[in-house]
Amino acid sequence: MSYESFKKEVERVLLERGEPMTWSEIKKFSGKLKQRAPYHVFVQKLQGEIGLVRFKPRGSQQTLWALRRWFEEGRFRDLLPERMRFVVLHSEGETAFVADEFRNLRRIFPVKSVEVHEEEAKEAGEAGEGEAREVKKVKEVGEAKEGREREEAWEGGEAEREEGGNRDLRRWDVVEAEISSLFPEEDRRPESIRVRSLRFLRRVEEDSERLKILESVSESGEFLHTDAWRKHGKTLGMTRPRFRCFYFYDARCQFFCDQRVCLGHDIPSKISKEEVLGDKVYFILETEEQKNEVKWIISLVKGCGVVLKGGNFGSRPEAEAS
Repeated sequence: MSYESFKKEVERVLLERGEPMTWSEIKKFSGKLKQRAPYHVFVQKLQGEIGLVRFKPRGSQQTLWALRRWFEEGRFRDLLPERMRFVVLHSEGETAFVADEFRNLRRIFPVKSVEVHEEEAKEAGEAGEGEAREVKKVKEVGEAKEGREREEAWEGGEAEREEGGNRDLRRWDVVEAEISSLFPEEDRRPESIRVRSLRFLRRVEEDSERLKILESVSESGEFLHTDAWRKHGKTLGMTRPRFRCFYFYDARCQFFCDQRVCLGHDIPSKISKEEVLGDKVYFILETEEQKNEVKWIISLVKGCGVVLKGGNFGSRPEAEAS
């Protein structure tokens, strides 16, 4: 089934039933949708095009599909979850980019600190030991500057981890968020969620688990070749460049996405070549508006570069560029 047919059928079913439904109920009511599980890329597009919302209602583990317009009209708000779990991919100021349980990249705000309870502080301290070992490994392969920064950050937060209380949000934290609004009025972008507080649960330490998370959230670079932000309401995306070669100049980055027809992208960047680490590098991109025109900007590389065991830690973009 083509995407257009899929979109029309899902929207038709939801509108005719007029209430949140599970995927199984949608398939049963439709009769045309046969997939055991919907294609993830299709679902991502529906989020912007028809305002699709997927969530687990309070006190239930079932995933419901609904339309954003219903909640904006004040309907079914009693079903919305009060808490959600996220994996932190990047945190800057009062905003964090996270992966939710539905393999979506989300933007949460305002982020000031994360609450650490005593029982979780012990686990975080053990995680810190693993992170220190990773720092040592990075140093051994020549990333001394990066290693020092990560080691200092770890040592600086060790006491906070052991004593509990609040601390800064860190990449690869798994947190439980108390939701203030899934549809904040001050930020109507479909990926944005307003939170009240964050509670630390654990850290993702294994490289294999980190890579699995990144692969599940990452998507095709197709959105960089279309006006996805205009048609789909899309403002946030993560993709892996086709080649591990990037050229940085004047606060910009040139790279190739995974599309066969890609002739290269030249995009404003908040990062530099020194922040690219590891063999598997993923870009988080966000739209920003300038002079009434929306363009994509790379907002992170460093946090999504996974250092794989046995990987080529010392490689540099300029050495690989052709």
